[in-house]
Amino acid sequence: MDAAAGEEHTIIVAQVRRSGKCISELVYGCGNNLKGQLGINRTSHLSGWVLIEDISELFDNNDQSIGGLKPLHITSLACGRRHCMATFDYGSFFFWGDNEHGQLGNRKRSFQESPYPKRKFELNHNVDKIICDIDSSMVIVETPPKPTEKQKARKDK
Repeated sequence: MDAAAGEEHTIIVAQVRRSGKCISELVYGCGNNLKGQLGINRTSHLSGWVLIEDISELFDNNDQSIGGLKPLHITSLACGRRHCMATFDYGSFFFWGDNEHGQLGNRKRSFQESPYPKRKFELNHNVDKIICDIDSSMVIVETPPKPTEKQKARKDK
């Protein structure tokens, strides 16, 4: 579970648990949303909590080892003045909100009303940490070690 706040908005993650196990995560936001910082696919000020559907209840369709779909977990949230980022346990992150100063890193200057997955680092890096400042963002990534010849041979079997 996590929470983050910007200038006039708040984002929280709530876990749905069954028998002590997290079976899914729901992400909620409230507050000012004139630049899409709540990630709800529209712009409007909200005084009550609203579900951010695009990053709630995400599952790994490729891993059904636990008797059903494996939930994807948000490992951290960060908010700037009017933008947000969220990292997931599979090494990727989503961003949304204001982009007037290029803080979303997508080479545009328009705001993003819904969470957008950034896959640039996903294949060869794992997102280790995200940081949002007033009008800037930073992503720290780690490069996983290359497999040894022995590990490659084991994987090919």
